[in-house]
Amino acid sequence: MSTYHILIIEDDPAIGQSLLDGFKHHGFEPDLCTTGTSGMEFVKKYSPHLILLDIRLPDGSGFDYCRQMRQAGYKQPIVMLTAQHDEVDTVNVHIRRLREKIELNPEEPAIILTVPGIGYRLVG
Repeated sequence: MSTYHILIIEDDPAIGQSLLDGFKHHGFEPDLCTTGTSGMEFVKKYSPHLILLDIRLPDGSGFDYCRQMRQAGYKQPIVMLTAQHDEVDTVNVHIRRLREKIELNPEEPAIILTVPGIGYRLVG
């Protein structure tokens, strides 16, 4: 089985580290970029299988970086993330644009497993 490369573009150190740890624990190969600019450079250089993209980044909107990736021809699935500080202080995952069913591996339909502290599971 080949390793799936996941790029996390997230400026919050706690959320970024939690996602890195969770994906590593489940056998994925995650990388973390803390700005949209560094994330764009990473995508151009390494072309990861999946991108988790924070909506609010220090150097711009995640939606703008998502648009730039699509305009540049990158077709990887992008999952949009945002940390909302509401009554329960949870992390909400917003799915803006997913290509078809986001099936990176049809034999293993779980794409994003439950991540400690996040609690989301996306199944293809």
